[in-house]
Amino acid sequence: MSEQEPEVTFLETVAVKSASSGEERLIAANLVIHPGEAREFRIPEEFYGDAILKIRGYYLPLRFDQISEEDGPPSGQAPN
Repeated sequence: MSEQEPEVTFLETVAVKSASSGEERLIAANLVIHPGEAREFRIPEEFYGDAILKIRGYYLPLRFDQISEEDGPPSGQAPN
């Protein structure tokens, strides 16, 4: 999972659920992903081919003035 937009993502939980048995397993919790960052999650082998990914969280858009000058403006926007 990666954050491509000028926003910060707060993941409360990332879980997988078996579509056939209904078993659910938590694979990550309480993560913060900033613009340009990425996280990988290992799916337990017993869920291969049968997994439903469940993500609970929210994101907060960054205002342009919160983005540092070295990050540059969001694509398609000229600097102020």
